[in-house]
Amino acid sequence: MQSHTVAVLNSQNPSSHSRCTGTLIAKNVVLTAAHCIPDNWEKFWIVTSQYEFAVSERHQVTKVKVHEGYSHFDIPFANQPNNDLALVQFVGDLPAGYKPTTWMRSFYPRRDRFWLYVAGYGVSDETKADSGVLRFSKVIIENALLNAQQSFMKANQSSGQGICKGDSGGPAYIKLNGEFYTLGIVTAIVGGCLGTSYFNQSVFYNDWIEKELRSLL
Repeated sequence: MQSHTVAVLNSQNPSSHSRCTGTLIAKNVVLTAAHCIPDNWEKFWIVTSQYEFAVSERHQVTKVKVHEGYSHFDIPFANQPNNDLALVQFVGDLPAGYKPTTWMRSFYPRRDRFWLYVAGYGVSDETKADSGVLRFSKVIIENALLNAQQSFMKANQSSGQGICKGDSGGPAYIKLNGEFYTLGIVTAIVGGCLGTSYFNQSVFYNDWIEKELRSLL
């Protein structure tokens, strides 16, 4: 998972609200959340390091593709996707030690509950100021069979595992036959870091991802 996950950083504003996470899906293209994209994205950086403050591993952004259906941030609801996705292209080639993820182009759950493995540069707890370090966790997706056809999945994080502030746009992986595949993109968390997390499903947005990726390569 570490070889696919990057930091998405607005260098003009180093506050926690300017930090997101993303997933490498091509040699120099990152999938992240649309709400992570600043208006002045020319000052935007992708960081390929376990630590976001590794200045030598910062890559300047050259192009951004925001989903045309995204207008402002909303929590997704059934039959009401929030389209909170963006592609970000950065200067250079595939960084050493990294490789593009394989995202799920089709998926139907075999059971009603399954694990998603998440990665991000956010805080470990909303009472702490320890963001900027890549961490890993996991969440349980429930009612998966009922919600298989909608644009998003959600998880209850009351157990203390999952995403937190700064993890927006980051990957949620499913493990199949020992391999990790990107199935979700972090879009929101409601009720604090012990609340409910939301993940947009890559399979729902497969056509858009492939079309916009072709336009960048």
